[in-house]
Amino acid sequence: MTAVSLGLPEVPVRPVAQRRASRRLQVGPVAVGGGAPVSVQSMTTTRTSDVGATLQQIAELTAAGCEEATGLAERMRADGVAPGAPEVTAAGAPVGTVG
Repeated sequence: MTAVSLGLPEVPVRPVAQRRASRRLQVGPVAVGGGAPVSVQSMTTTRTSDVGATLQQIAELTAAGCEEATGLAERMRADGVAPGAPEVTAAGAPVGTVG
């Protein structure tokens, strides 16, 4: 197929900003920053007191390719789900706690 000129000027290519160097760190088994490949991350939307629904959502996120699912530690502690644990692992996906 041949491109047809419509007589419109071409859009100039914007220069890409220089990226600053970052440190690589490990979030469970997932490397983040420092030239590591992009990782898929998500946050659970279920009530953490509903452990079954939260684990189901983590399993679904993992099946969709998510490498890190995050829940709110403060809410998890309040709900008694992870009273002292900084990390809960389910369905092969690390659940980082933020809070």
